[in-house]
Amino acid sequence: MPTIDTQRLKRLPPYLLGQLNEIKLGLRQEGADVIDLGMGNPDQPTPQHIIDKLIEVVQDRKTHRYSASKGIPGLLRAICRFYKNRFDVDLDWQSECIATIGSKEGLAHLMLALLDPGDLALVPNPTYPIHIYGVVMAGGNVVSIPLREEEEFVPDLEYITREIWPRPKIITLNFPHNPTTATVSLDFFEEIAKFRAARRLWAKIMKERFGAKDPKSMWMRFHTQTAGHTLTAQQIDNNIVRVAIQALSAVLGGTQ
Repeated sequence: MPTIDTQRLKRLPPYLLGQLNEIKLGLRQEGADVIDLGMGNPDQPTPQHIIDKLIEVVQDRKTHRYSASKGIPGLLRAICRFYKNRFDVDLDWQSECIATIGSKEGLAHLMLALLDPGDLALVPNPTYPIHIYGVVMAGGNVVSIPLREEEEFVPDLEYITREIWPRPKIITLNFPHNPTTATVSLDFFEEIAKFRAARRLWAKIMKERFGAKDPKSMWMRFHTQTAGHTLTAQQIDNNIVRVAIQALSAVLGGTQ
């Protein structure tokens, strides 16, 4: 059987969730009753009104075409209304909002937009697989931040803020942490914000939802409706979210 032999694929670590799925499949084929505490697939049915709307919309021939790469205007406006209602933050649907297939896909493409080959990214260990895979697929290099039980699985700020050369471009933080469930206070993020601003570093923060005096200038957020996951990225300056949206749009096939 032919094999694909590329350096990029060789750099990818084994996919843990895929390995777990293979183990579960093998056990079930042997007749074992497996209690699955794995990747957190929704175990509740989709609400009926959503199913009904999907059935209605799929009957419309206009929905049988390709969609806009950044998302159709009606969807983007609805997302901005949701953000206003939920967080009282006004967003410009044309420059501060973009639709992706999901947070994992959006995160992977964001890495392609922000990282050049050889760029460094600080990533917790352990972490959710896409945080590593996105960096590797973009040609970046992962610098592991160890999370230790004796430190309640919270990154050591002294380790994070020490001088690393070449200077990292991205730091990924994930709270409540997956897989340890660790949480942190707002003080932790304030320290990270100071570190990031001093070093002009992208900070991607998964799931934790903190307010800010000017939230629109502080955060970029990925929200996945299916699983409720969120991703946020702190700004380098007042225009960085728009720059990131433009870069991500370019990767997804839109215009810069």
